[in-house]
Amino acid sequence: MKNNKLFYEFKTIAIITIGMLFLSLGTNLFLVSNNLYTTGLLGFSQELATILIYAFKLPDLSSILFWLINVPIIILGWFKVGKRFTIRSFYAVTIVSIFTSIIPTNVILIDDKILSVVTGSILIGLGIGLALRVGGSSGGLDIVALYISIFKGKSFGTYNTLVNILVIVLAILIQHDLTIGVLMFLSLFIISLTIDNIHNNQQKLTLFVVTKHADEIRNILLENFVRGMTIIDSHGGLSLDKNTTLMITIDKGELYRYIDTIKKEDPNAFINVFEVKKLIGTYQDNYIDLL
Repeated sequence: MKNNKLFYEFKTIAIITIGMLFLSLGTNLFLVSNNLYTTGLLGFSQELATILIYAFKLPDLSSILFWLINVPIIILGWFKVGKRFTIRSFYAVTIVSIFTSIIPTNVILIDDKILSVVTGSILIGLGIGLALRVGGSSGGLDIVALYISIFKGKSFGTYNTLVNILVIVLAILIQHDLTIGVLMFLSLFIISLTIDNIHNNQQKLTLFVVTKHADEIRNILLENFVRGMTIIDSHGGLSLDKNTTLMITIDKGELYRYIDTIKKEDPNAFINVFEVKKLIGTYQDNYIDLL
């Protein structure tokens, strides 16, 4: 079991790394190369670096500033969101800082600015969505927005949009160009839409698992997931054979991991999946880990 957990953590880190590579490529090759800022704290870091360049003739310090600004946000995540989530987010922030410092910003792959914004934003949203899907983030405002969404139960992309408005307004003030603000709003919309399509954990599902191996399935689920379950004694309507039904409410992103885990323990288990329209009561969120 320990080897399985180590493999899962290794796979998680690998996915976060790939996601942050997508984010960095989308930022440097498609936004920065066209003299545009991205959103979030990375965009704020770029804006602050621009001010320092103009005021003090300093080199581009956006990658370093992004890492430094994230420190207090990481501390918030440690105490309010979850330690495992925060460790993964800190790793992601560090990787983004490295990637954005080495990926060139003077290579223009697409001449059309709008098409470049669309392409870069899809890559950024894909990167953030992948990280969120495996229990991490790209740091910064992602942690703040996710903290809000955990307690409000609303769309992550919606809150991500709200907290980024300030960054867009600041970009307009720095460049004295409303067009930049419009393009950043377009980028933010595409990023948020992409995130919501990939990171679908706000959608809840309820599984009804009918099995003759309830104890074994219960134990393996409790070892591998943070969710509890309701155990119901039942019997077949046709055969009248005694069995057990497990009722489990999960995040949509966990569905296939649950099915794979259950089927490995009982290939004959009957699993019925329902979408949850409304959830009332205590629900253990993925990001509040139980270490």
